[in-house]
Amino acid sequence: MNIIDTLHEIGETKIFNKGRIIFNEGDQGDCMYIVLKGEVSIFIDYNLVKKCQPGDFLGEMSLLEHHPRSATAKAETDVVMLRVDANNIENLIAKHPAIAFRMLKCLSQRISVLNEQVYRHQSNH
Repeated sequence: MNIIDTLHEIGETKIFNKGRIIFNEGDQGDCMYIVLKGEVSIFIDYNLVKKCQPGDFLGEMSLLEHHPRSATAKAETDVVMLRVDANNIENLIAKHPAIAFRMLKCLSQRISVLNEQVYRHQSNH
C-alpha cells in the first residue's frame, strides 16, 4: 500500500472554505492536518508566521505534545486537508517511516526560523 492510500485509510478528508478558522491558538489539539489542496496561513498573536501549501503539516506539535495549539490556522483559499488523530499517527509512522522524517525536517525548519528571529530580536536590543 502506498503512502497516499494509507493516509486516506487512516485519516479523514476535511474541506474548509476560504476564510474559515481551522483551529485557534490555545485550543486543545487532538489531531494534525496534512494539506492536500489550497493554502493555510498560520498566525501567532495575529502575526503571520507561515503559509502552508500542499504536502505541509500543521497541528502536529499539539498532537505530539498534548499541549494547547500554539498558533491559529486559517484557510486562505478553499482547502482540502487530511485529518489524522492521535490514535492513527503511530500507525501511519509505523507503515511509512518517511512521514516521521518529513515531520522532523519540518519541525527542524521551524526551529531554525525561530532561532533566526530570536537572534535578530536580540541584535536589535
